[in-house]
Amino acid sequence: MEEKEKSRFEEVEKRIEQIKRARSSYVPLLNFFKKLFFARLNTFPHITLDEEDLQADLAEAKIGNGFPLLSKEKIKVDLKSAQGLFQTLCQIVEKENSELEGAVKEIREALKDNKLSLQELFEGWVKEEKYIDPQMASFNFPLLTLLVRYSLQPSLQAIASRLKNLIHEELWGKGYCPICGSSPFLSELRGEGGERIFFCSFCGHEWKGRRLFCPFCENTNPQSLRYHYLEKESEYRIDLCDKCKRYIKTIDTRKLEGVIIPEVEDIATLHLDILAEEDGFQGMNPLKKLLFEHTPPQQKDVKRRKT
Repeated sequence: MEEKEKSRFEEVEKRIEQIKRARSSYVPLLNFFKKLFFARLNTFPHITLDEEDLQADLAEAKIGNGFPLLSKEKIKVDLKSAQGLFQTLCQIVEKENSELEGAVKEIREALKDNKLSLQELFEGWVKEEKYIDPQMASFNFPLLTLLVRYSLQPSLQAIASRLKNLIHEELWGKGYCPICGSSPFLSELRGEGGERIFFCSFCGHEWKGRRLFCPFCENTNPQSLRYHYLEKESEYRIDLCDKCKRYIKTIDTRKLEGVIIPEVEDIATLHLDILAEEDGFQGMNPLKKLLFEHTPPQQKDVKRRKT
């Protein structure tokens, strides 16, 4: 294992252990997802992709005019690696989560009997970010979504890594990803000045954004933008937009030590998704439907609001 890959494993391990010490109720969930994260990290170095033929001048023109670099219809992933990772993830879920074991077996049997096609699932997800089909009604759809999404992420993150140097961030002021055009699932307040960073829900790319800004409807009116937080977790907050009724979770890393792992933070703050949903707001966490009933309760009585 190369030094860079080893470092990433160590960062994930360290951050998960930090959160487990702070919030013991999340220990089972984080132990489970750590195995899924590590399976993805093991896949990343083996991704093989076609070269993206995108010239710097065309990239600058696209970014300057508010268009993402890639059209999802033209994204090509490493299907072989994604298929192998899918099977590995199924094995992990089947072994580590008794509540989902039966649902995984049903999905694997459907693939074996050609009732489901991994290639069609992958291509449908990449092109549309969803692939709801009547034939899937009998399956655990949130679990199937998780498996497909996690299987594709090494390829999508590799694509984003290749293209990120083509982006002139000073030309980009949008709430959607400059690489693939998807919405963010999380944001961060970083550095001494609290610069806002968005994290893409599709390819994992991060980009700079405005502080007072809804990335979903581009609202900048301070009268309809506010946030909630818990007194004992002031480093985490829920940014709410009363105009479009959407929310995004934000981490103020000025109040934390060490490196954050966006997807780990997303899982370890599911209680904030519950609070936002109860107030009638819609978010981007794709794990809500799968995990809500198993999410640890978190001090709902100390919720505070600030405009």
